[in-house]
Amino acid sequence: MLPYFISSVYIFLSFGIVSCYNGKSKLIPKDLNANKTVKEGFRLYVQPKVDILFVVDDSGSMRPAQEQLADNINLFIRAMEQNKYLDYQVGVISTSYGSGYKNQSGRLQGYPPFITRNSISGLQILEQNITTLGLLGNGTESFFDPIFAAIDPKINLNPEFIRPDAFFILILISDTKDQSQQISGFKVHDQLVNMKANDTERVLGYAVLSYPNYFEDECKQDEREPDNLFSFMTYFSNAKNARIGGGSLSVNKNPNVNPKFYELKNVFSLCDPNFGQKLANIGEDIRLRVAQKIPLPIRPVDGSIELKFGDQNVDQQWWRYDFGTNSIVIDPELVYQQTSQSGEQFVVIMDEADPNLWIGEP
Repeated sequence: MLPYFISSVYIFLSFGIVSCYNGKSKLIPKDLNANKTVKEGFRLYVQPKVDILFVVDDSGSMRPAQEQLADNINLFIRAMEQNKYLDYQVGVISTSYGSGYKNQSGRLQGYPPFITRNSISGLQILEQNITTLGLLGNGTESFFDPIFAAIDPKINLNPEFIRPDAFFILILISDTKDQSQQISGFKVHDQLVNMKANDTERVLGYAVLSYPNYFEDECKQDEREPDNLFSFMTYFSNAKNARIGGGSLSVNKNPNVNPKFYELKNVFSLCDPNFGQKLANIGEDIRLRVAQKIPLPIRPVDGSIELKFGDQNVDQQWWRYDFGTNSIVIDPELVYQQTSQSGEQFVVIMDEADPNLWIGEP
């Protein structure tokens, strides 16, 4: 029996990305007097955050793909905005990298360099930032080098874009392979996970690629099959369960394609006839995943946590506290309802543990 809250607007969380929960993570006192140091009554109003980086090939063969992305980006944004509390930032970089491309090389393109939910004419700005990438970029397309430069806190190319408490999303668009000279895909993913306190579920990856040996369409690639980008996509936590519909996979698996690529659910074809809907599905997949996990800024005392939706208590059978990532994970089978007039959102109420006097027990 699913929980039922009386209201008028339904919001569903229903996808299987949470593993079974065994045992109970908790904080226990080092001594019997530790309870005296607890800070009581910490209240967190949940506003999920996500930073989204599009990495778009700007070489000469990419005009149709850039135009299609710009024409359909509104569907992606609208899908995310179904969660009226989602705090998103969206920016775009190109695949040009190196001494001859100092104005690219991991820098967000356009002005302003990224949009937020509150940006005036944000959708038009994002469309312009995509189309003005142009087609005169480096013919040696690089993904891993510019991505690493874009996220590297040491050089800080993109101030205020990457927020420590936000999910981070990569979306790659290309008709060829990565040709980075310095950085590997593994190092990029490792850096991103480190930035998110080793919480792999807060780093998501998607790609729209051309690969005739894999997709069952007539989409042409730019000479080089993107095997290393497909391998990169296998690193992400959503690789096998992203709900975007995937691509039109070849019925008879090509022996020249790595078998693990056929398990990917976070990739679809650059020439997919349902390109716009697939892009919207990425936005929907992001919205649901971000809504399902609530990172906490403090360590709570075990047993003190309450989860509310508006003024209604959410029974603990539908959520759990994950000690390893210090977050609340909402059961994917939870169905909750929202009254549009009253503006409900999740609220976490808890007592804060003193880290000097309490220890974690996984």
